[in-house]
Amino acid sequence: MRNIQYLVLFAAGELPGREGRAKVAANPAPADYPFLLMYLKTLEIHGFKSFADKTLIEFDRGVTGIVGPNGCGKSNVVDAIRWVLGETSAKALRGGEMADVIFNGTEKRKPLGMAEVTLTMGDCEEALKVSYN
Repeated sequence: MRNIQYLVLFAAGELPGREGRAKVAANPAPADYPFLLMYLKTLEIHGFKSFADKTLIEFDRGVTGIVGPNGCGKSNVVDAIRWVLGETSAKALRGGEMADVIFNGTEKRKPLGMAEVTLTMGDCEEALKVSYN
């Protein structure tokens, strides 16, 4: 199951060519690809789409799946990750314009004027060549 996490990283364009992706996904070699050691540690979302309240999601090492009933916000978590990594296309974030990512309010809650997403990566000191984690 670890290889699935690596395939997700490769889909973001970390490695050139399909052969490299398939080879590393089948037999990852962290010495050759230090970014494979990195993982999503936490995702903090506030005011982004359906997340009106500040929400902290903690990810453990390995594959983490997000499950839940239709309409509970699973896709919004993925959109938040894409947005914090720099996605600028409203269409890619399933919206008509970028203002659509800000919580728009409900009958009982006022709209928020801002959206904030903080992504924390773990074990990235080797890949980023820094002396802290």
